[in-house]
Order: sequence, then structure tokens, then C-alpha cells
Amino acid sequence: MSTDIAQAPSATKSPSAPHQPSVTQPPPTSTPAPAGAASATRPQREAKRRVGSATAYWQHLVLSRVAYAEDELADALAVADGPTAAKLQRVRHLLDVAYRAATTAPWRPRVWLTGSAANQAFTALHAARVLLVAYVPESALDGRARSAVVQLKGAMPAGDACRRAVEDEYRLSQTAAGSVGVARRRWVLRAALEWRYAAVDAQYARLRSFRNVLYATSAMLWVLAGALAAMGAHWPASLPMCFGSVCPTGATGSFRDAFVIEVLGATGGMLAAVFAVRKLQGTIVPYDVPLALAMLKVPLGALSALLGLLLIHGQIVPGLSNLDTSGQILAYAVLLGVGQQAFTGMIDRRGQQLLEKIPSKGSQPAGTGDAQRGDG
Repeated sequence: MSTDIAQAPSATKSPSAPHQPSVTQPPPTSTPAPAGAASATRPQREAKRRVGSATAYWQHLVLSRVAYAEDELADALAVADGPTAAKLQRVRHLLDVAYRAATTAPWRPRVWLTGSAANQAFTALHAARVLLVAYVPESALDGRARSAVVQLKGAMPAGDACRRAVEDEYRLSQTAAGSVGVARRRWVLRAALEWRYAAVDAQYARLRSFRNVLYATSAMLWVLAGALAAMGAHWPASLPMCFGSVCPTGATGSFRDAFVIEVLGATGGMLAAVFAVRKLQGTIVPYDVPLALAMLKVPLGALSALLGLLLIHGQIVPGLSNLDTSGQILAYAVLLGVGQQAFTGMIDRRGQQLLEKIPSKGSQPAGTGDAQRGDG
């Protein structure tokens, strides 16, 4: 996940600049708050937060980035005049949206499937961070612009026109002096943040779509496997699993044969999933792609075992026409379940490619912050 280049909040704060909270109720006082002042102290806001509802890593990450942004917002409000303070209310609103989205239970079916909570949280947080660029002190612009350019390189390819434009402008800003240099560095900082966020958000959209396709395919395969097992139970002759006088569950065909073969095939698929997932790199993205890849192998293993034995029974596979014992039939069911890895291996590689395109913490030099999208 990508981090913005915001600096850590200053250790010293002006006593006239309390934290700018984003609560919906006014403070318990009859005296109206002055323009630009916070509507409640930080302890009051923290008391109202239900941080316990945040369970996923990305939720905690968003909440921490919201806290950093609130500190920057408070610093900006401390020196803002009336019109500027009114503009900064848009930043406060965006931080509120990010906080509410980050405290939404991620296990709700619609939220989990669409990723709407993560999308809303990151989008609002990113927009707030971009808007705050206009209020970054001039003394901090150069360092933050340099960090933003470094992180942009981890999110966009070298030949991208937007990346080249930012790099060229940054080089020009190093030789410009006075107000021109300040304006150039501020433009570099804003453009680098905005385009980096757009690039990483697009990568996450592709990753979420890939995850949803995997889950939808797994569900359809489970339905098909269940239908075939039911067909074998009601009409055993429609799915012959016997080889001569040898059957999977005894000397004669049974309504249980297709079900037993599918269970063993699913077991083989699970074994293949264990070995395949261990090769995938760990990730802290909000979308559980490795789990989706593993879940696809289980129903596919069941179908591979059932359909593979049908092909052997029909003498489609050269050199395999008869299996001599029930143990051989059951062993082939497990092997065919594991064998589906020959097809799903391509899907595994595609998932790994998508995960590798997400900028990781290790892709950035030390001191530039996190590059994962979850870091606002």
C-alpha cells in the first residue's frame, strides 16, 4: 500500500491550535467556536470513536493516517483566515468519510464483495491528503516533493508520460528560486500524490475484480459438482465408476460412488492448494487473493477426479482402460484431484503477477515511507 509523503506531526503545538476533530455534534458549551478552531478536543473525539470495530489491517492503517492528517489540518487551521478555514472544512469532511468507511464491518457480504468500504476510505483519505498540499509550509516542500517523486517511481512505469512530467518538473524546481521554486515544488508534490494514488487505485481495482471472478467461478464449480453427485446418486448408471467387477465402494455399483470420488478429488485439490499457496508472497492488501486461489482448487479437484475417471472408463486415455482394485480407483481420484494444478497453475501465476504490481514497502528506499495503497 502506498503512503503519502506527509511528515510526522510536530512534537510542539501552539496552545491556540487544538486538534481539528470531525465530530457531528457541537461541543458541550454555549460559546460558539471561533472560525478555524476545532469543535472538540482530541480526547473528546477519541472517546466517541468505535475503533474496536476495525479488525482488518487496512482499517487500522486508514485510522492512523486519518490521525496524521488531522494534525496537519489543525496546523493549517491555526494560521488560516476565515475564507481559508472554510475551504479546509472540505478536508475535514473527507477525513470524516474515511473514518466512517474504515469502521464499517468488512465482513458484511456486500461490503466484502465489492470492497466499497476500502475504496471509500482510501479515496476520501487520498483526496484529503492532496488538498492539504496547498497548506504545506514552504520549508517542508522540498523534502516532501522528493519523497513523493521516489514513491511515484514505485507505482508507475518508467516510460509513463505523467511520471516523466513530474520528474522533469522536479529537476527544474531544484534550480528555481523564490516564489517560482515554491510554486514548482508544490505542483510536483500535488501531481505526484494525485497520479500515484490514481495508479495504485487502478491496480487495486483489477486485483479486486480478479478476486471476485475467482470466488464466482468457485461457487459455480461447487454447484456443478453437487449436481453431478446428485445425478450419480439417483442414476448411478449415468456416471459409471466401476471397472468390470471393481467399483469404488464395493463389488457392485452404488449411489455413493460419485460422491466418494468427488470427496477424494476435493481432498487432492486441497493438497494442491496447500503447496501452491506456499509459493505466493504474503500480502497486506484488503483483498484475499491467495485464499480465493486456494478455494478454486477444491471444487475443481472434485470435478477433475470424477470426469478423469469417466475418461479412463471410456478408454479415452491411452494405456489406461481398467483399474484392478477399489484402492486403485480411489488413489486415481486423489491423483486426479491434485492434477488440476496443471490448469490452475496458470491462474496462480496471474494472481501473483497482480500482487507483484502492487507497490510494496520493500520497493522503496528507507526513509520514504510505505508505498502500499493503504498508507494514505
